[in-house]
Amino acid sequence: MNKSIFVFGRGFLGNYIVQEFRKNGYIVNSSRLKNCSNEDFKIDIRNQNSIFDAIEKTNPSLLINCAAITNLDFLEEHPDIGFEINSEGAKNIAIASKKYDTKLIQISTDGIFDGKKGMYVEEDFTNPINIYGKTKLLAEKYVMQEAKNYLILRTNFIGYDSEGGNLLNWMIKKLSNGEEIIGFSDVFFTPLEISYLSYLIYKLSSINEDLILHLSSDQKISKYDLAILVAKIFNFDKKLIKKGTSTELTLKAPRPKDISLSNIKTQNLLNEKFFSLSDSLQKIKSKFQINNI
Repeated sequence: MNKSIFVFGRGFLGNYIVQEFRKNGYIVNSSRLKNCSNEDFKIDIRNQNSIFDAIEKTNPSLLINCAAITNLDFLEEHPDIGFEINSEGAKNIAIASKKYDTKLIQISTDGIFDGKKGMYVEEDFTNPINIYGKTKLLAEKYVMQEAKNYLILRTNFIGYDSEGGNLLNWMIKKLSNGEEIIGFSDVFFTPLEISYLSYLIYKLSSINEDLILHLSSDQKISKYDLAILVAKIFNFDKKLIKKGTSTELTLKAPRPKDISLSNIKTQNLLNEKFFSLSDSLQKIKSKFQINNI
């Protein structure tokens, strides 16, 4: 068995995926577009030949594509860049997966839905309302058209990154400094903790069937209620959290209101009960020893 994989896009999620597969005995190579270290390949996924070259040098049996621009407001102003990297880049990787007879896992997003319904199942109608969602939906279509063996995983995740600026980092930093934050009560999602998400991706990698799956928590939660839960778990002052709505902000990219996903299909496939958000946050607290820092 060839236990070699290639991960495109070693950002926050990509790094966790690399760690998870290495922990399970895999040889993992990865790529970055910027800030490339000695152990990474510098690949521009808009360049098909650079993808081919990396695959020929590493001979992986599995490709995982995490590479994407995720800044919604930037993409709204620069759609061409979004379609080049998020869509055409995914197409190039899908073509490579077929050429070299490798399986492809494409990391997608809950943002391919319009947010009018919530608790979306895999078969629901897709209707992205911003450029990011449109680029990721087109990527899904390219993967289905071009890849020989694929798995498309729609997800949303949270996690703590000591050097990052993601949602959970922002909440912890502000609340630990005694600063007020606004949590939107009208925006709902079903995020998974990032290390558990990486574990589930590893578990699903052995499935040899072309599928679209949702990887999400069981609990639909608003950004406001998530902030309240973070305060409870990390012993922060809940009074610092003010309830607000997304209509109070003027943003370049429209945001869908309810992009919660149903994970029933994936749970049945894996025969595994997913961790709750509370358990996941407790795990983060223990791992990073965060307690009113």
